[in-house]
Amino acid sequence: MRAEVSLEQSVTRIEGPLVFLKRRVEIGLNSAVEVLGCDGRSRVGRIAALDMETIVVEVNRQKAHPLYRRVVNRSKKFYAHDEEQTAHAGDLVRIEETRPLSRLKRWTLKEIVKRSKLAIAAGKDAESGEAAERAS
Repeated sequence: MRAEVSLEQSVTRIEGPLVFLKRRVEIGLNSAVEVLGCDGRSRVGRIAALDMETIVVEVNRQKAHPLYRRVVNRSKKFYAHDEEQTAHAGDLVRIEETRPLSRLKRWTLKEIVKRSKLAIAAGKDAESGEAAERAS
């Protein structure tokens, strides 16, 4: 005596990716991409190095080992373009895939998710120094 549950009822009860898939089917794949505002791939990582308009972003991810099923940390470095040179070492940033800009650069800085403590301290020191100069 098992009660039959339709697919619609089962999907609406479950929270998470299945609900998104249901919406994606309803509005179509291309519309889903437009709604999310996702033109290409994006990654989130910490800035490992700076050089003029180029930043090196280290993206860490966790992956299960294929045989032993143990979680293993993997990291990869991406070279990204920072036009305004606003990022500092240690910042958590989001980068987005773009056309090739140089031999290694295929990513651009989209946003700074979180500033590093060093960058915040450097900004406060610069502001206090400017305020002292204005006062004198």
